[in-house]
Amino acid sequence: MPTPIGEQERRCLRYEPVSVTLDGIVVYRTFADANGKPERTALLLLDGPVCVDGVDDLNVGEFDQLLVQLNRGANPEKFGREPQLAGQRVQARGSLYHGHSAHHHAPLILTVESLTISPRAAAGK
Repeated sequence: MPTPIGEQERRCLRYEPVSVTLDGIVVYRTFADANGKPERTALLLLDGPVCVDGVDDLNVGEFDQLLVQLNRGANPEKFGREPQLAGQRVQARGSLYHGHSAHHHAPLILTVESLTISPRAAAGK
């Protein structure tokens, strides 16, 4: 007999160093940093909500998250330029950590290892 949906065990993602793959649409928003200066931030609007298992006081558990900030590291140009990515459905792979500074504008941050146009977008779905 199938398990009722409400009783199914939810499989949550894990924080770094585990690598995860997320699908969604890239959006850019401008937020104020700690000094009130604007900073343009890349976000991934996920195709569906995710949860992440907590591991310590910094990387706490999160549930039903639909937005992940993309941390493109020291070489953001290798992931494309803003006009190319904005509004694109992508598949992002990397490791998650929890937002903890004035430069973090979503609870979940993904240190991006690879960012590609989603196979779903390429197939026109």
